Amino acid sequence: MLVDAGVDLEQSDEVGNTCLFYAVKNADSVVCDVLLQCGADMWAETEFGFSVHEYANNSSSDEVKEIFHKYFPGLWKSVEREDIYQVRRLINLWCRTNLSKDGVILKDIALATGNEEIISLILGIFDSMKLVYHIFAKNAEAVRALLETNRQRVRLDLRKMSDRGAPIIYYLIQSEETPIIDLFIQHGCQLYTIMQDGGGHDMPVLFSALKAETPLNVVEALLPLNKPLQEELLYKILYRGCTVLEVALDQNVNPEVFSVLIDRGGPLLLCERNQVNQTVRDLAIASCKTQYVDIIDSTISSWILYPWKYPGRRLKLAVYGWNLETIEEELKKNLYVDDYFVHHKPLQVQMKQLAEAIEKGDMRTFLEIQSSLSELDESANLLWHGRVVDDGMPHLHRAVLHNQLKMVEIILAAKPPKESIDNLFDQNRRTALHYAYASASMEEIKRLLMTYGCSEHMLDKINREPLDFRDKQDSSEMVQLLHRLKTKDFSWYENDPWKSERLADESCYSEEGEQSSDCESESEEEEEMQGTRSCVIS
Repeated sequence: MLVDAGVDLEQSDEVGNTCLFYAVKNADSVVCDVLLQCGADMWAETEFGFSVHEYANNSSSDEVKEIFHKYFPGLWKSVEREDIYQVRRLINLWCRTNLSKDGVILKDIALATGNEEIISLILGIFDSMKLVYHIFAKNAEAVRALLETNRQRVRLDLRKMSDRGAPIIYYLIQSEETPIIDLFIQHGCQLYTIMQDGGGHDMPVLFSALKAETPLNVVEALLPLNKPLQEELLYKILYRGCTVLEVALDQNVNPEVFSVLIDRGGPLLLCERNQVNQTVRDLAIASCKTQYVDIIDSTISSWILYPWKYPGRRLKLAVYGWNLETIEEELKKNLYVDDYFVHHKPLQVQMKQLAEAIEKGDMRTFLEIQSSLSELDESANLLWHGRVVDDGMPHLHRAVLHNQLKMVEIILAAKPPKESIDNLFDQNRRTALHYAYASASMEEIKRLLMTYGCSEHMLDKINREPLDFRDKQDSSEMVQLLHRLKTKDFSWYENDPWKSERLADESCYSEEGEQSSDCESESEEEEEMQGTRSCVIS
């Protein structure tokens, strides 16, 4: 806060020592870390006639020495020396760039070098780093002013590569700075920016907020009401194969937070099923978390009873395959319920009949039901979006699995013009192309899907893309996988056609780890060089 307010870190006392000297003298590694990150000069002279850096090396604790080594030689000196590696490394530590000495600023030093990479690094990150330090100081007004005047030069999704690649908003979530979170979201900060969790797994930053201790106002700031495309975002993002609601349930988030997540995610997220065909409601029942079951049921009741408050949601419940019978009897006791069940239960029955026609290859019945469904509600596009009750598979995927080329053609023709075929997933988060690649007999279907723009690189919940399915095409393991899906036998987990390769990879990784442990005497600088090669700052 003091630095952000303009306090001079290099101001010396009557004997000539700066504040950094006294932090070293007191062996306070935390204060040393903060001061050096904020740009305190480790080369400033002490009362003894040598630098603070030398003083730390000669008289301080090992912890303080490590802190000085971490920030050595300092950003100012690194720029003067045109040491690109050190400049990049120190920027990745989020060292302050708004530095000045004797009326000269760091940007001028960078420009004076004439080194294009140094200039690009300092000037490219300058405004973003000012933003970071305003945030550290909890200066919401300064953040607002910077975003309103220099938004195009500020990188809201800047990641701290020295701390698991965490973006700025991660620290806002941890410190519960809701006014600044509001500003970030208003100015387009992304919640799907990838960082690593404590175990090194990729994690969209939103999931860092799904903890039991996270207060409601933080989640409401992250997910403002009626934000465009928010439902689609919350449906798409996964963490280790689990949805936002599944992770929230597992982490025992505040019930009010859980309610907000359902509200913002809508019916598509709520109706999502896992690989053994369970909804989040099923998971809550299985884990005896009745308060979450009650929240789900209450939300669904509201969507059905008050359609004017939640437009389109009760229709989507029916379209995406929510079992209406589980709530019908209770809701029929309500004086305000209309003929919802009269209209929408027959719709679900017909979608089941359509699925059965696809499985049997009964084209006549398929066409009859298709025509009937379009008359029921053209706006819902039931052929494209529809799911059978208690089944997470779209009709397109089912037609591909059962190798029904003509039906695939008809369903593809129903694709909404503004929607991507790669956004239509089954419960495994697979596109239809995953299954088309699984068998050589589906070559014509594969070509047809490709003409509609289906990507070969969409990852499913176990991080497999269609090309991985092609690699295991018609293998006994792949045939077994397809058979399980066709028969809808979810009493056992899906087999893994790539198990042998995965075990081989893990074995190689283990051997490499043993070899690398013999080389721990290699210099730390070489390790740091490896870390900065994947830096987001370029």
